[in-house]
Amino acid sequence: MGPLWKRSATSPGKVILFGEHSVVYGRPAVALAIDLLTTVETTAYSREDMTLGGSPDAYDRNPYLKEAARMEGLRGLDITVRSSVPMGSGMGSSAALISAFLTTLSAEPKDAPALARNSFVCEYQAQRTGSPADTSTVTAGGLISIGGRGYGTELWQVPAMHGRGPWRVDRLRDPGWTWIVAFSGVPKSTGPRVHEVGVRLRDDTSHLLDRITAVAEDGIRALERADRAEVGRLMNLNHELLVELGIGHPSLDRMVAAVRGSVLGVKITGAGFGGSLLALTQGGDEERVARLFSDAGGIPFVVGSSPQGTRLLP
Repeated sequence: MGPLWKRSATSPGKVILFGEHSVVYGRPAVALAIDLLTTVETTAYSREDMTLGGSPDAYDRNPYLKEAARMEGLRGLDITVRSSVPMGSGMGSSAALISAFLTTLSAEPKDAPALARNSFVCEYQAQRTGSPADTSTVTAGGLISIGGRGYGTELWQVPAMHGRGPWRVDRLRDPGWTWIVAFSGVPKSTGPRVHEVGVRLRDDTSHLLDRITAVAEDGIRALERADRAEVGRLMNLNHELLVELGIGHPSLDRMVAAVRGSVLGVKITGAGFGGSLLALTQGGDEERVARLFSDAGGIPFVVGSSPQGTRLLP
């Protein structure tokens, strides 16, 4: 018997400009949807089994799809995924996967606030920790802030989860710059890393959360002014704080050393412990800096913003 229906959706990746880890505790963060896309095609059958690319085992090994299907009460689906976002890179691969998959489950476009909330619940349940930064960013597209007092035009709110939150999600004005993301090739797993940071923060006496928050708030103001040099300076400061938080890695250190002096700013983006760096140049020399990252062992991506978030494809 043939398929009952088939639908496709696409979702962008993301980078965190300021505030990773602290956003888990309700502090402000800034994130940007980037033009690396994940496309999910879902085909429904009258059978009961669930497959990923035709494989039941591949589906069983994917906690994000399993949680999303469990939440929706679905069976009899085959899911195909095509993505230019490396897994475990800190560029929102799981958030893009969940948001796009949930979007394929309806023939009509999803309500964005509901999609962002449901995607966060799925990711949180799969990881057992985290914040709505990734899922809200890929759903909304463009430049947004999450948490804090509200710094732009409100898009939606995400309810508290297990004592953390709620989070307000705002649209910020995107300066439209080109960025470089350099993947270390060392994948990270967000859930355990967020837990490790939480353990460290319980004993923190240096007010790291407050210091990261202050940088994020200054970063929001600098982005609103499109002050490229100040954003770069604050990225460098944020990186130092994240290293102090203990989420660095030797591969990241090598790449930072390779481009320091050639960029305005470079910092860890995402959970750290591997993953990726985000860099901002003077403008126009992104390809040269990308080669420096590559020579240092990184996998560089020259990216722009994706103004459009998750969407159902025709």
